[in-house]
Amino acid sequence: MADVFDFLKNFFNNKQPDRKGIPFLHQAIDFKDVPEKDIIQWGESEQFDSFSKLITKAFRDYYIKGRAQTANQVVIVLDKPHSYGWFIYSNKLQYPDEDYKLLVFVLNMKLGKLGYVTQIAEMKSTAVSKGIETITHMYLKPSLRHRLNNENGLINQLYGNITIEYKAVNGTPLSIKFLAKPYNDSKYHPPMNFDDLNKVLFK
Repeated sequence: MADVFDFLKNFFNNKQPDRKGIPFLHQAIDFKDVPEKDIIQWGESEQFDSFSKLITKAFRDYYIKGRAQTANQVVIVLDKPHSYGWFIYSNKLQYPDEDYKLLVFVLNMKLGKLGYVTQIAEMKSTAVSKGIETITHMYLKPSLRHRLNNENGLINQLYGNITIEYKAVNGTPLSIKFLAKPYNDSKYHPPMNFDDLNKVLFK
């Protein structure tokens, strides 16, 4: 695992920008640079299991207690019309930057096995008041093959288009968001249940 951690540290290493608020580093993420075996290994680790339990518990509590959310929660369930997901206040946990980056890679890999294709995989660094903010952003859509595998002539959108976004400031984790946004259009088949997606990603 040392190799992948070294790569991630080097990949997200930043230089001091000239102006605040303007991305001074914006580059595509090359998945070939991160060994698949290391991603799989981390996906079977205690760290990933801890994230799985956190998110699973958040949804269980959400359905039991209803829509009430409190400011001291670590994981927030995102349940709005036509968008579903979760948000983690990473600064309230003790996991290092490398774990969150690997979590993004693991989720991307699992989505790929479900029929998703990565449309955007990028990293942007920007000067902010507290230092350097780094955003790891991935955007995925169902593959053309899955979209054409439809019923009644409707486009199969699986769980909707998915965004994964991880933010850190000066290498300190700030937040991570996972959001599925299905189309509300008569041309599309209704999306699959988001709870089922959670079960597949965090089993």
